[in-house]
Amino acid sequence: MISIPYNGVMHEKKKRFVFLFLPVLFWWVALFPGRLGYDYALLARIIREDEQTSWWGASFFWLFKITTFDSQFLGLISFISLISLAHALSHFVKSVIPNETNADKTLIFIYCTPLFGVFGLTVSHDTFQTSGIILLTSILIQSHLGSMDKKSLSFNLLLCGVYLTTTQYGIVIFLVVSLFLIRKHFKLVILSMTTVLLVFGVSNLAITQESKMTIQKEFFIRDLILIDLKCIAQHDEAEITPTEWEFLETFAPREAWEEKVSCSNPDILAAPLKLRENGTPLTFSFVENSLKIIAKQPAIPVMSHIQRSRVALPPPFFQPPDNQVDLDVKKPIGLGTNTALQSGPGLLHPSIDDDVLGNRPGFLRPLEGIALLPAFIVNQASWFWSWGGLWLYPLVLLFFRLVADRKIVLLKLLAPTILLHLVIIVAGPSSLGRYVMSTILMGLVCFTIQVRTFLYRKQLQD
Repeated sequence: MISIPYNGVMHEKKKRFVFLFLPVLFWWVALFPGRLGYDYALLARIIREDEQTSWWGASFFWLFKITTFDSQFLGLISFISLISLAHALSHFVKSVIPNETNADKTLIFIYCTPLFGVFGLTVSHDTFQTSGIILLTSILIQSHLGSMDKKSLSFNLLLCGVYLTTTQYGIVIFLVVSLFLIRKHFKLVILSMTTVLLVFGVSNLAITQESKMTIQKEFFIRDLILIDLKCIAQHDEAEITPTEWEFLETFAPREAWEEKVSCSNPDILAAPLKLRENGTPLTFSFVENSLKIIAKQPAIPVMSHIQRSRVALPPPFFQPPDNQVDLDVKKPIGLGTNTALQSGPGLLHPSIDDDVLGNRPGFLRPLEGIALLPAFIVNQASWFWSWGGLWLYPLVLLFFRLVADRKIVLLKLLAPTILLHLVIIVAGPSSLGRYVMSTILMGLVCFTIQVRTFLYRKQLQD
């Protein structure tokens, strides 16, 4: 009598697991062995040349090196990446939808979108950062609602911490947000923070020599300041004294500073200055001189940061990010672009930009075409799908319903996302959707829930 319902429950769980795993398996098979962009193709080359780098995060370097077998096979790390994202999304959906059946339906829908499948299989530290922020947000929600047991909390907190060590600022987000949990779960938080710091420290100490192919990290902050100064110096009415020009000319000739380029992309700004050839470190004198120039025309660097972080800023106060495909229908399709029609920053990467890792079975080509078609549809309207500032709205609205009028709790639940967006605005790396994919995916989940709720209420009224 007792074993029958037990077996029935176990059978039902297996069916649910298989049903949820099918779209995950489809993406991995269809896009086998994964996707790889330019930056990580460079990382693969660095590893094959027996060099090291912490530029994309030291822990990610070791993860990539080990799971690709020294950059020879992409299929394992892409699978780990996809499963990590699936696991994080599963926890998030179940934390905001208490009904198991409704949660599964929403999860299936999300798993079927290319925002999950193509992005999840694109090997990069941004994918693991996305998983970490989504999982950390889920932990905050479940801790607030009291719906997570200590064993699950301990495992997931440690897991999201390890994910977030793969980016330069992810670990900062983890350490800051973990403090919100320390009152309720003191021992678990301290243990997780200690373990994560250990992973971060050991990974960095194991990098004995930075590859010459990447910028050294000690010049990173210096270069962020210099590209702000470049935006100022190229302005015709910029107030720069002869002494200040002498300071700027220690880095590049005056002609390079005055060359007019777009302020929306740090690589374009840095190109005339040839910063990689100048090893002058960050000093107090450097900061002092830079602040003097910036203080006289602050609007220029502020606008530069706004342009470089449009994906993180919300409408109607800020403009959308650039679109991958040129939206001017009067021009011939693909004029001045490759066959992928990429004239601007894309969201979902369609290819494997490395010959060694790009080998895949020919019989999977038809499946690959089916999988990449929805990715192409998303990319041709990438300004919309990559606009993390826009996807903040459904996220905030649903969280507001979860916590009613308790604004402090609302800010706490949104803390990982708010910190991420603030870091992007301050650093101004570039307006790329992959940096805010956690916001996009959580926003899409929340939007889906709100649409389903609206349709259900309308059905009841009819």
